Amino acid sequence: MYYRATGIGSNKGGSSVNQRIPIDTNFPGEILRDINEKLVIASVQQHELAEIATKAEQRLAALVNGLDAVICEISVQTGEILFLSEQAESILGYERTLLKQRGFWRRTIHPDDRSVVLTYLYAAIRERRAHEHEFRILTGDGRVIWVHSRAAVIVGPDDTPDLVRCIVEDVSERKRSEESIAQSERRYRRLFEAARDGILLLDIHTGVITEANPFVTELLGVPHDALVGKEFFEVGLFADKERSRAVFDSIRRDHYVHYESLPLHSRTGTDRTVELVGNVYDESGGTVIQCNLRDVTERRRAEVLQAEALQREQRITEFLQRPLRTNFSEDAFPGLSLVALYEPALAEAEVGGDFFDAFVHSKPAGSQQIVLCVGDVMGKGLQAAALAGRLKEVLHAFIGENPDPAQTLFRLNNYLCDIMRGKNALDGADILTTLSLSALSLAVVDPETGTITVAAAGAEPVAILRAPGYAEAVTAAGLTLGIQRDEPFKNVQITLHSGDTLIMTTDGLTEARRDNAFLGYDGLLDIALKNASNPSISGMGQAIVQDARAFCGSFNDDVCLLLARCRD
Repeated sequence: MYYRATGIGSNKGGSSVNQRIPIDTNFPGEILRDINEKLVIASVQQHELAEIATKAEQRLAALVNGLDAVICEISVQTGEILFLSEQAESILGYERTLLKQRGFWRRTIHPDDRSVVLTYLYAAIRERRAHEHEFRILTGDGRVIWVHSRAAVIVGPDDTPDLVRCIVEDVSERKRSEESIAQSERRYRRLFEAARDGILLLDIHTGVITEANPFVTELLGVPHDALVGKEFFEVGLFADKERSRAVFDSIRRDHYVHYESLPLHSRTGTDRTVELVGNVYDESGGTVIQCNLRDVTERRRAEVLQAEALQREQRITEFLQRPLRTNFSEDAFPGLSLVALYEPALAEAEVGGDFFDAFVHSKPAGSQQIVLCVGDVMGKGLQAAALAGRLKEVLHAFIGENPDPAQTLFRLNNYLCDIMRGKNALDGADILTTLSLSALSLAVVDPETGTITVAAAGAEPVAILRAPGYAEAVTAAGLTLGIQRDEPFKNVQITLHSGDTLIMTTDGLTEARRDNAFLGYDGLLDIALKNASNPSISGMGQAIVQDARAFCGSFNDDVCLLLARCRD
C-alpha cells in the first residue's frame, strides 16, 4: 500500500518533490490485541454510561413520585396537563388519565374557591411570576381537602408564557390544627379580652358568686358588695330561676356552656344584649366556674344593619339582572325557534353573573342577522351583575358597528382589560375590582342561508344537534375575557339545516356533580340528544335541565341554557 506525499522544495535538478511512500498493513499481533482491548473497553464504558444514565433517570422518577405532593406541568395555551406525578391518584383520589382530560383539573377545585384560584393563576401567568395559594379540592371519594399550591410560570423562546409547573401539597392536617387552635383561642378568649368582659366566679357546688369584676357590676347595675354572695340564679340572665338552675347544672356537667345572645335588663333600667361563656377550671387545688359576660349590643345592632344592607344589595342586583335575561317568544326571530332558560343554584344564594341575549342586527342592504350570546361573569352579587349588564350593552354597540364575532370578542376583551388597568376614562370611579373576568360564547346567524359564525372566550363549546340524531361540537377556543389585552379570537363557520338545534350554555350544567362524577360536556350532549325529538323547543330545554337536575340532585352553580332550532 502506498500514499502520495507532495512537498514544496526541489531536487538537485530544481524540480518539485512528489514521492510515493509505502505503508505496511501487516500489524503485529500485539498492536491488534491492544486495539481490540481498547475497543472492548470503550464498548464497556459506553454501556456503563448508559446504565448510569438509566439509573439516574430512575432515581429522579423515584424522587418525584416519592414526594408527598403532586408534581404537574400545565400548558398555558391549551390548559392540558402535560406531566402528572403518580402521587396525584393517592392525594386527589382520581385516576391520572381522568385528571389529564381537558379542563377536568379545574372542576376539582371547590366551587367557592374556583374563581379566586383561577383569577390568581391567570394573573400570575400574565405577570410571569411565581404564585402560591391555598384552597380546597373536591377529591374523587367525595372528601374536601386543603392544598397548598406553588406554581412557576415558564416562558418560551419568544418570551411568552408557555408552561406552568406546580407542586401541590395536602395541608388538611395543618388546617385542622389551625382551626383547632383558633377554636381554643375563642373558647379561652378571657385570657386576652377579660378587661372588657364581665367576669363572675361561682362556687361549683352552690352556685354562689364568690367574685365579680367591675365591668360585670356595670352591666348588671349592681354594686360589687351587693353582688358577691348572691346565687347565680338571682342575677337575672335567664327568664326564671329554674332556667338558671338548668344552665348552672349544664356547666357543672359539661364544663362548658355558650349562649351567643341573651337579653339583659340592668337594675339601672338599661336593656343590653350579652354573650355568655361558662367554663370549669382548676384554681389553687379547687374547682371554679367562671362565667364571662360580653356586651354585644352594638355588634348585634351592626349585624342587623349589615343584613339589611345585604338585602338592599340583593334587591339592587336582582333589578340589574332583569335586563340580562331577555324575554322573547319561541318564534320571535325569522327562521329560528328560540328558548332560553336560567336557574340560580339556590334561591337564597347571591345572584350570579350568568346572562344570555338574542337580538336582530339589520345589515345596510336590508337583510337581517340574529345574534345569540351566553356569558358568565366570575363572582356573585352586585359587582357581577353590574359587569354583566355593562358587557351586554357594550356587546350590542360593538355588534352594531361590526357583526363579526371574533372581532367583537377582541374588542370586549380589550375593554375589560382597560377597565382592570384603570385606562377607561369614561368609567370614572368604577365599582369593579381589578379582577373582572368573563366567559362568553357568541354566534351570528344568517337566517337566509343557515350559516352560523361562532367565536368563544373561555366558554363551553357550542354544539349542534343534527336532525338525523347526532351531535357536533363547535370548537372555537379562546382565552377568557379580561386576562390578556390584544388576545386574538377565531371564527368558526357551520351551517344549520332544517330541524338542527344549536346549544349554548355556561358551565353550570356541565359541572353538575353527583358524588365524584361530573355530568360533563359529553353527558350534556347525551341528555340533549335524548330530548331532541321534543316538538317544542321550550319542552326540549326544560327536559334537558330536569334530566341534569336528576343527575346531580341540585345545582352548585347557576344554570344558563340557550337553544335555537332551525325551522323551514
